[in-house]
This record gives sequence, C-alpha cells and structure tokens, in this order.
Amino acid sequence: SFRFTSNRNTQSPGTGSTNYFDPGLIPLTGNGAYEIDFDLYFTKGTTGITTFTLSTPLAPTNINAVMTATPVTGVSTNIPASPQLVSVVGGATTSTSLAMTLNAATHYAKISVFIENTTSNLNNLTLNTTNTGTITPLRGSRWKATLLTRSAGVGVTQ
Repeated sequence: SFRFTSNRNTQSPGTGSTNYFDPGLIPLTGNGAYEIDFDLYFTKGTTGITTFTLSTPLAPTNINAVMTATPVTGVSTNIPASPQLVSVVGGATTSTSLAMTLNAATHYAKISVFIENTTSNLNNLTLNTTNTGTITPLRGSRWKATLLTRSAGVGVTQ
C-alpha cells in the first residue's frame, strides 16, 4: 500500500499522462489475481474532463475497473451527475481509461480494480491522469493492493 503524507505538485493540463502516485508502480507478481483500491483526493482548478488511465507494460489477462467520483466541496455539477459509476472491462489490454467531466472543486474519487496477471512474469500497474485544467493530488490519497490468488506455475518470477 502507499499513502500520500503531503500534497503533491500540481499536474499540468495537456495530452500527456502524469503518474498520480510517484513513482506510481504497483508490483504484480506472475500468475496473480489482485484487487486494488484507489482513494484519490484532489483539487481540480477548472471544470473539464479528467481521465484516469490504468496501464501495465505487459498485457494482463483481464482488467475490470469501477470508478465513483464526487465533489467534497462545491456544487455537485459533475457530468454525468455525481456520484457516477463507470465500469470498464478490458481483456488482454495494456490500458483502461475512465473519464469524467468534473467541476472546479475538491474531489474524492474511488477506483476499484480487479486485475489478473496470468503472465508468468512480474508486471506492474500505474494510475495516470490527463486533465482539462490542472489537478493537485492531496494528502491522504492512497492505493492498496490485495493479492487474491496465485498459481505457482512453472517459470513464475517475483
């Protein structure tokens, strides 16, 4: 698990993705199935689209993600109306994106991920953001990874 103990630098807008956590690599052992929970607190400077992208260098067998997001302060003007569940299912893909239009406010977002890394090699998961405007990740943001099962197949590396 990982938890911010202080606020991070503002993440600038643009098309490039920025790791929400630094360095942001969540290790995944070979042949493992994980449940990973992200609790994200951040301030969004302007209303606009924020996209969270889950990425792995090696394609996992399956990745399922559900996101809810709601303003902590300010009027609830998220589109779709907040809180909103977004469910994405990706099979054998290296990235899965979840996007919402968020208002200019302090937000809390919860992302729950189930990922199967059935390759025998060590893999890792990152959470990146792309924004309209800027966001500042806040103290208390965290991730926690729970290994649910592991097949100790031949050639498993850790």
